[in-house]
Amino acid sequence: MDSSFGLGILVYALAIGGVALFLWLLLFIIRSAIDQSKTSAKLDELIVEIQILRKELKEIKGRGGTIA
Repeated sequence: MDSSFGLGILVYALAIGGVALFLWLLLFIIRSAIDQSKTSAKLDELIVEIQILRKELKEIKGRGGTIA
């Protein structure tokens, strides 16, 4: 066997490792984006709930009711 053959295998292995690392990083970025979008959606739901509660409180105060 020639030493260039061993070097070729090493280069090939490093290339495969680089591709695997790139795919892992891409997967991590995509998962983070999905998690952030879920968080954003939940935050939007909370904002809507707070708006509904504020509206209900204003209606109760407008009728002269008390808030327990």
